[in-house]
Amino acid sequence: MKRVFALVTLVVCAAPVAAQPYAPTFFATGPYMHAIDGSTSTVRQLFSGIVNAYDVTMDLDNRRVVFTANQASSGFPAGVYRYDPTSQVVETLYRDTNLIARPNNIAFDGDGCLWLSTTTFGSDALLKLAPDYSSHTVVAVPSPLAPGKWSGGMRVDLLSGHMVLEDQNAPEPLLAIDPTGTIRTLGTGFDSRGSIAQDLTTGAWFCSGYRSVHRLDIGQSTSTFVTSSSSQEIFDALDIDRSSASSPVMHVCNYYGLMTVDLNTRTVVQKRAGGGLSYKTGLVIYGRRNLASRRVAPLDYRFDVSFPSHPGKTYAVAMSLTGAGLRVPLPDGRAFAIIPDALTALSVGGGIPPLLSGSVGALDAGGRAQMRLDVRALPAVAGVRVWAQPIVFDPAASLGMAVIGDPIGVTLR
Repeated sequence: MKRVFALVTLVVCAAPVAAQPYAPTFFATGPYMHAIDGSTSTVRQLFSGIVNAYDVTMDLDNRRVVFTANQASSGFPAGVYRYDPTSQVVETLYRDTNLIARPNNIAFDGDGCLWLSTTTFGSDALLKLAPDYSSHTVVAVPSPLAPGKWSGGMRVDLLSGHMVLEDQNAPEPLLAIDPTGTIRTLGTGFDSRGSIAQDLTTGAWFCSGYRSVHRLDIGQSTSTFVTSSSSQEIFDALDIDRSSASSPVMHVCNYYGLMTVDLNTRTVVQKRAGGGLSYKTGLVIYGRRNLASRRVAPLDYRFDVSFPSHPGKTYAVAMSLTGAGLRVPLPDGRAFAIIPDALTALSVGGGIPPLLSGSVGALDAGGRAQMRLDVRALPAVAGVRVWAQPIVFDPAASLGMAVIGDPIGVTLR
């Protein structure tokens, strides 16, 4: 444990080593669903025929992808599905023929519940599905908005834990919805194509538009981030790459292929993957959910660590009570996104058993581990928000850290 603590706290003294090549695999939704190999630019259609898949995200196990679809004639009646790329098996997670007319966007919260924005029969609604998908609760019904246009994209806000949605009704605002269903407007004028993403090092939001990507900084108004001059640079679905990257990038998918946008220079730096992708509404980088949280009881949480490419390696989960959404630079250009504090030192130093256990250890043969945060003995912490960011260590890697995963946030309850 002392070695891990030293690696984390003394990286500023280490010499950088060349980073290993990184070529992710992508899953994209639309009328057709595709997998895109980032190393070869190969595009593969997953299912025969039109499935009308609207959104996609990584499952909590970081192995399967969860998506919404609505095409009964192709075997996908309106509902939520899960696909395993290894076995190519599809599971039905949730369907309700009396409620769901057209499922739209999905996102997991810090409790492990899947939120679903959907067009119901006559209106729109935001549902929260139980972790076992056996039931749902209606969180919000945004009447009197026009049905079928509520959600142009949905993701959980790292800073607040609230769900953020883009409303396609004019003036196309970005909305934040808390667990009680209270809706507030963050900004307007997004011209959404159906996808949003958050820069985890700044808290800024990005929405895909017809020929532009809109950016909303905290406390600021909407601005155009990237403007295209080519008919082949329509921005449909997007996802932001790992927050720790030395050169933060956004991947944008459209009918013509996949583009990479440099967030620093605000330019398209790479185009890959051939055409034929069709209009896209959702995009996810496969295997990026390196840390996922689940609420198993009041004030009792499990954090699942997943780095499949690094079995047997030492890991640590750095935690913070101070916050996230701030780029803390490292000597090799990479960065942390959580703000270090006393809890950070305790977590990477081995935890605080029995309150915090498993924050440091070795990944199993599948590259997995589990951390437990059990603060039932401290009821006063209810409502406190904590942040966590996973790290995998390798002596041969730059600064001894092979991967710095994305941070997540949990509001204790």
